[in-house]
Amino acid sequence: REHEIARIRLGRDLLEQGDYAAARRHFARAAEAQPSRAAWGGLGRALEGLGDLPAAAQAYEAGLAVDPADAALLRSSGFVHRQLGDLETARQRLAQALRLEPGHARTERALRGLGRPSKGVPSGESTPTQ
Repeated sequence: REHEIARIRLGRDLLEQGDYAAARRHFARAAEAQPSRAAWGGLGRALEGLGDLPAAAQAYEAGLAVDPADAALLRSSGFVHRQLGDLETARQRLAQALRLEPGHARTERALRGLGRPSKGVPSGESTPTQ
């Protein structure tokens, strides 16, 4: 357990230095050895820094499997899903985060920016593809 905590601390330091590849390695090892929201969240941030948004989304989802009530993971997941064009998941994650942290300005802005979910498409019509 202490070894994983040290890996997470080192991963955070590497994130601050912008060394996303090294941070990814440390967070991945920590998550593999002792899955935790800190390890998965750090891995998600490192993967975002490397531009691998699909893998970052998976890391945040893995963190939410460990702690589904982590507002920071929910928010990060929402932001990544928004960038991936999965607006419905983005809305859901951001709304969940806002319920846990009412009044969080950044989450409120992001949720407002997504607008209202569509009510569905009338039969016979299709949704535009991305």
